[in-house]
Amino acid sequence: MTKKIFFLFLLFPINGIAMELKCNFEEVYMDGSVQNGLLYIKEDLARYEYADPQLFTLIKRTKKFYLRRNDRPEIVNEVKENTELADTIINVIRDFPDIKQSFQIDKYDIDIELSKKEDFIKRISIKSDGKNLSVYFNGCENIFMDKKLFEIF
Repeated sequence: MTKKIFFLFLLFPINGIAMELKCNFEEVYMDGSVQNGLLYIKEDLARYEYADPQLFTLIKRTKKFYLRRNDRPEIVNEVKENTELADTIINVIRDFPDIKQSFQIDKYDIDIELSKKEDFIKRISIKSDGKNLSVYFNGCENIFMDKKLFEIF
């Protein structure tokens, strides 16, 4: 029986398996300030959660984004503007390893640095006239996630 299951895995490429990814992230800004948190991606869902209770959690459900306050999770607002950059970053991560290492979206230059230790993205650098930051990823792992993690209420 196990030989039959193993054979089925050989018939279907790994890329066909839906990604469920959890990563720690660290945002580093030009002024030296740092924000930490967790990123979760499952199919067309994403959750970018800052560790600081005074900040927020960004949740992507299909094509919509929502901001939920960490200190008052009952306060949720739909984000209708300026979501292109967040959507691009989520798509880059979801499309790994089939990604470009440098590209531009709107007024942002985006560079991807791959990790030599892990088979994943080490850093996403975002540069523009008004904002420069790096987002570092570490401790990334494929894990099963319940869709409840991406609920907004």
